[in-house]
Amino acid sequence: MDGDGDEDALDSFEEAILDAAFGGHRPGVCVQIGGFSDPWDMAPDEGDLVLFAQMAGQAIDYNVFTMNLIVGTREDIAAGEYVGLRYEQQC
Repeated sequence: MDGDGDEDALDSFEEAILDAAFGGHRPGVCVQIGGFSDPWDMAPDEGDLVLFAQMAGQAIDYNVFTMNLIVGTREDIAAGEYVGLRYEQQC
């Protein structure tokens, strides 16, 4: 995939999650794979940890106000060693 194709695929993924879970896009809701986190509290992707994924709770239920973040090392993510990932929920 080229760079634009990757972005289109992630946009399609986000739309599919929101459509399936909540019936469409809601303001303030985010579903993100990779990149830099957009946390509500302290960013968990610091030092050796990078963002694997994040999803606002409102992507599932608009009345659930949480940010769900999954982080890990670049090496673990690249190797598919997901057992080493760390989950954090911020309210």
